[in-house]
Amino acid sequence: LALQRALRPMKRRVDAPVGHELDEEETAHRIAQLGMWWLPVLRPATERWLTLRLVYDTGPTMPVWRALAHELHTALAQSGVFRTVELHRLAADGTTGAAGSRSYTAGRTVTLLVSDCMGPQWRAGAAGDDWYRTLRAWAAQMPVAILQPLPERLWRTTALPALTARISAPGRVTPNARYTVHSYGADGLPHDALPIPVLEPSARWLSTWARLVADSAEEQLVSSVALLPGRPAPASVDDEAEDYAAPLTAEELVLRFRSLASPEAFRLAGHVAVGEPVLPMMRLVQSAIEPWPQPQHLAEVILSGLLVAVPGPPGTYAFRPGVREVLLGTLPRTVHDRTAQLLNWTGALIDARAGVARGEFPVVAPGAGDRPAGNEPLARARQESVRRMGGDTPVDSARLLLGRYRIVRRLGRGGGDVVWQAEDTRSGRTVAVHAYSFERPEDGRRLMDDARALSVVRHPHVVAALDHGLDDHFAFLVTEFTEGLSVAELTADGDFALPFALLAPLAQQVALGLRAVHEQGLAHGRPAADAVLVCPDGTVKITGFVLGAARRRDASGDLRRFGHLIGDLARGPHGDLTRVPSEFRALFGDAVTPLTSSDPASQRRGRDLFLTPSFGQALEAAVAGRHRYRLLGPVRISQGDRVLPAGSPQEQALLCMLLLADGRPVPYSELAAGLWGEDVPQSAERLADHAAALREALGPGLLATTAGGYALHTGPDAVDTDRFERLISDSAERRRRGAPVEARATLQSALDLWDGHPVEGVPGPAARKARDRLLGLRRDLYRSRAELDLELGDFDRAATDLGALLRSHPGRAELRELHMLALEGLGRASEAVASYEAFRRYGEPTPAMARLYGQLRAVARDGDHVSFDVRHTPGTPDATRNAVSRALARLLSESEPAEAPAEVDAHEDCSLVFPLSGPVALSLLSRVVNELPRTLQELADPPTIRATFWHTVPPDEVRGLPDPGDWTVLVVISPVLHGQLTGGRTGLAAARFSPGDPPDAWYSLLGRRAARLPSAPERDLVRGPFTTRDLRSLRTPDPRNTAIVHTLPPDGSLTLLNADRPLGKRTSWPLITYYEVALTSQRLNRELSLPSSGGGTFAATAELTWHVDDPVAFVRAEVTEAGERLFAHFVEAGGQITRRYPLRRTAAAENALRQGLHTWPVPGLSVTCEVRLAPAEKPSSATRARQATTKRRGRRSP
Repeated sequence: LALQRALRPMKRRVDAPVGHELDEEETAHRIAQLGMWWLPVLRPATERWLTLRLVYDTGPTMPVWRALAHELHTALAQSGVFRTVELHRLAADGTTGAAGSRSYTAGRTVTLLVSDCMGPQWRAGAAGDDWYRTLRAWAAQMPVAILQPLPERLWRTTALPALTARISAPGRVTPNARYTVHSYGADGLPHDALPIPVLEPSARWLSTWARLVADSAEEQLVSSVALLPGRPAPASVDDEAEDYAAPLTAEELVLRFRSLASPEAFRLAGHVAVGEPVLPMMRLVQSAIEPWPQPQHLAEVILSGLLVAVPGPPGTYAFRPGVREVLLGTLPRTVHDRTAQLLNWTGALIDARAGVARGEFPVVAPGAGDRPAGNEPLARARQESVRRMGGDTPVDSARLLLGRYRIVRRLGRGGGDVVWQAEDTRSGRTVAVHAYSFERPEDGRRLMDDARALSVVRHPHVVAALDHGLDDHFAFLVTEFTEGLSVAELTADGDFALPFALLAPLAQQVALGLRAVHEQGLAHGRPAADAVLVCPDGTVKITGFVLGAARRRDASGDLRRFGHLIGDLARGPHGDLTRVPSEFRALFGDAVTPLTSSDPASQRRGRDLFLTPSFGQALEAAVAGRHRYRLLGPVRISQGDRVLPAGSPQEQALLCMLLLADGRPVPYSELAAGLWGEDVPQSAERLADHAAALREALGPGLLATTAGGYALHTGPDAVDTDRFERLISDSAERRRRGAPVEARATLQSALDLWDGHPVEGVPGPAARKARDRLLGLRRDLYRSRAELDLELGDFDRAATDLGALLRSHPGRAELRELHMLALEGLGRASEAVASYEAFRRYGEPTPAMARLYGQLRAVARDGDHVSFDVRHTPGTPDATRNAVSRALARLLSESEPAEAPAEVDAHEDCSLVFPLSGPVALSLLSRVVNELPRTLQELADPPTIRATFWHTVPPDEVRGLPDPGDWTVLVVISPVLHGQLTGGRTGLAAARFSPGDPPDAWYSLLGRRAARLPSAPERDLVRGPFTTRDLRSLRTPDPRNTAIVHTLPPDGSLTLLNADRPLGKRTSWPLITYYEVALTSQRLNRELSLPSSGGGTFAATAELTWHVDDPVAFVRAEVTEAGERLFAHFVEAGGQITRRYPLRRTAAAENALRQGLHTWPVPGLSVTCEVRLAPAEKPSSATRARQATTKRRGRRSP
């Protein structure tokens, strides 16, 4: 509650950029005033004013304050003061992760840094330079304050001491760079020092900072202020501690600490001396002796100079020599005993239940197994208790082996008893420690002799021996630590076999390694599957040496085991070498057979066969037969020319996780979480089933089963993502060396690897994370490619590429800025201005973009400009969008052919700005007013277009303009251009424009939307009916080909439109119906049959040509299928004419037919007829007889 009260000045609400809400009070007033139909009054929705970025220092001295940072973040997030509370980490190397690059809203973001200012990033060095650069950039752009958890009396010992000063800000949310500081202590400091408020974690201090940030008045507030210099201080904390601690004895150090520390801190130091001075233990002791433990007291002990940091996890310390004994002397014996009893009592709980009370007291002790201790240590348990609970501790893993190697985890068993991964505390290097137990001293000496001899061997295919020594009946051999998979792991499940792509290089490299060992007079002792490591880059190394008799053994045993290993890996289920391609089986057989013999000379010849030049062909075939994997698109597995099945989506997800691990083992839990997220199945069998299916698809020897998970061996450049990232590094290196052409080509090669959406269709959280990372890398490459194009001066290519990218990523500020630079380089300043203004709909421009925008506007102000603001309705068909783009391009090209763009893209809602010279602007204005409304009315669903003509770059917003409503075109002109129209500089009348309110511009609404009447039948040569209220907006594209017929009010009679005087000067009528009539000629050919007088048939070829000569009559007749009606009339009327002529008088019938067809049944049409007759068939004798009988009967009838 106190925190919320302190931050109350920041708890404001402001209008949100999107969304509206009901204004109940104003709506009630409107209802009361109107007393009739009403509309609700809306106001912008509101949101919290500020976003807080809480940055937590994770340096080596900060673990003690972790609880404070967590509680502060929780309290601020739940306070309701801020719109968003973002938590970021400041690492000891000076990096801040996403906080350093994430965009923020200017004027609405503040930063609070929780730090004791004691870490290495606060001191001189690479980390300090990076951090100070970031912190100064923040302070120059937003309010920043430091929450200092140390007591105020210790601030002077930090890297950023504070002084008391009066501080004021010129306005709300002002960056630190604009603060005014008044203090005597600030005299003589560098002029570029930036003031940063330093606060204690209390409500009173936070209240002062909230007033400084949120109050608009320039009130001078008293606060502690640190002045941030341009570079960090040169001395380190450890150096300062050494300066005063080195010449002091242990008693003097304790006395000095007692004179400076608080009583609680001094008492805590004495109790800590009873146990180990590691942070978890110190917290346990403090919570036991203090009723209200305060982390400030623990920090005083850590920073007292009594302790020194030692290698280990953060919070691991040791007392300086003699200090522990002096501190223990400050404690009464009873207090000392109670503190010791605390640890013994906790350990007794473990000892009493060890191996007895199953499941009642879960505890993890660090041991030789793969599972590390997951939480902070609670107590000390006996070694016997750990053993009874199942632990395996051949040596004390808590101490340093040979005085310098700290055990990290158990790797397995090698040539000795056990192998550990360890850390060299002197160099920080990761090593492997092999332990060999012995009973007699002479056995230990023999082990050391072999280790000493092995340290001489230096070969790329033999692990290097770095150190050796004896310690408590154990001999230790320290070798280099090699990331890789053993052959035993690769063949743990499935067949004991390797693919030839791996088998051939393994045989050669193991042969080389064994030869190097044997040349030193040593023998490996056991070159088995678990002693051969395959590295991710394809290198094979021999490890797991059996010491103790390495110099007395001969090489024959090694070579025999090597031959059996290669033979077993190459043989198929029937015992022959089916794993080897047929062309190399004889070569492998000639090598394996002598290797497995007992003759040393034959064994050496078999080994050397793997080293001959002829074996190079086998290696080339192995390289060609490697598996290749594609993730930059749909997942694909290929081997040579074959494409292998990728399996089910879940199997593809498993494959992707293993491929992205670069050959390292992935634990089962991580694989399950990557496949199913939180919905992990209860049984692990589903994961094993997917792994078995994947192993079946890939073949044996690639998918390894390790102690805790799976791993996949791929080899060098087998995965396209590896090649992709390597090309990125090569491009960056070439760019750094000043070779932009080569860098650009390399970068394009990386982009050419893409073949669609990455890991397309692959499910699971891991695939989504990988997909996002890869897409982010590609976006960064697009940006780098554009930067290189700009650096090389290829502005056209940069503008084209960036334009395509911005259509899919319109809100990317870095791409937009590069696009503006490319357009500027092409001299297209107006388009660059339009690109900037389009970006403002998606986000806040960066300061660099704003500066560039100002420069471009200054360049683009010379001359008139026109902007087209196009707004489509949802669902507008593509045909309409294409027609709008073509119409705008045509208007521009007809007005200014030389400078017009080749094409205009108005498919989406957009704002297009074009520079124009004065005469061209007036000509284009006339065309837009006269032609654009007619063009839009011809479209099925026309957009709304605002055409703004201005004597400079069009402003972002013009006030006082009406809503277009049912009108399709809103033409806006500046007062300067309106004055030119008034002066008679164009044929366009100035009276067609009305002033805005206020009169900042003049406007004209054109082209009211015409609606097609429902259920209108399709008619020949007629489009419509349409409706309009303004006949002056109706213009025909070509009066020779099209006529407009409209109704006359009030009786609705039809008349032909007079384009010069449409119904006099009146521009608005009740709703008028009109039709568009095509005047073009129509032609139709047909072959018909016409009767003759003798019962025969004329074959008629007729061609009718018609056009509308009376549009009013044609519309009134409501004709449909005019051609069918004309030919029906031709058959009926023509048959009556031709039936009077026999077939022998074809010419006479044809002439009579031409003269006899005068009238046609379709009003308003002018018809011409061309006809050709020919005898089709003569009447049969029966037909002539019937005709003769009919004639005789006709003569007898009265």
